[in-house]
Amino acid sequence: MNLMPVFETAVAALNRNKSAELGDRTQYIGSSDVASCARKVYLQKMHPVTPSVSTMLKFSRGHAAEMLIENIFNAAGIKHLYDTQVELQHPFHPLKAHVDFLFHADLDGTPGLHVIEVKSVSAIPDEP
Repeated sequence: MNLMPVFETAVAALNRNKSAELGDRTQYIGSSDVASCARKVYLQKMHPVTPSVSTMLKFSRGHAAEMLIENIFNAAGIKHLYDTQVELQHPFHPLKAHVDFLFHADLDGTPGLHVIEVKSVSAIPDEP
């Protein structure tokens, strides 16, 4: 039995559903965009193309990793310290950014903003 057509359709539907939650990705910069070539990001924002099934699987892997991290944070009892899938907008310029986790305090409750981005790839820098 060839399940590939079913698989391709389902992965595309899954990607559309998750993308709807995140809003119009052409209207903001994601953390993956920041690490890329600025010209490539600009061209992708101005001339979006439908991602391949392989790319959509990478997106799904990232979403699954975000859910795992959120479950770990919740199990640690720190749900009250953060929000997920936050869109930030510059107060004076038409710039938006999306972050996976925005902490409003340190683990000890000291106020402060901290961003955590979840990546499911091996090419992550060791230092910010």
